Amino acid sequence: MHALHAYLLRFVPELTEAEWQLLAAALQTHHLARGEHFVQAGEHRSALALMLTGQPSQFSIQALTDCELVVFDYAVLRRLYDEWAVYGRFGRLLASGKTKILERIPQHLVAHYLGITPVSLSRIRGRVARDAE
Repeated sequence: MHALHAYLLRFVPELTEAEWQLLAAALQTHHLARGEHFVQAGEHRSALALMLTGQPSQFSIQALTDCELVVFDYAVLRRLYDEWAVYGRFGRLLASGKTKILERIPQHLVAHYLGITPVSLSRIRGRVARDAE
């Protein structure tokens, strides 16, 4: 749990020990082995973006590596958002997707998801990068 606290402090440096303790009390951690599913399509347990809509997940979420999954009840998170300004900022950060997680997804998996070869994906990415210059 200390790693999560350190990670949060990178984005929300004003997080006090009391504020951290409120969140830590509501968190549960689960170990996922590479390949295990956290969510299967159709389940209501899901990522933050899907919790906001209240809709069941349309996709399965699978661990790409061994990891520790942090789980919390959405009602608790809503209460923290309402009562503590620092958690509103944290929630906006999560919802914005400004994390590096997408950079960790192997490109062959992205290509497979898109239904193209990894070589084609590499060419497309190169073209997009050149066009952006």
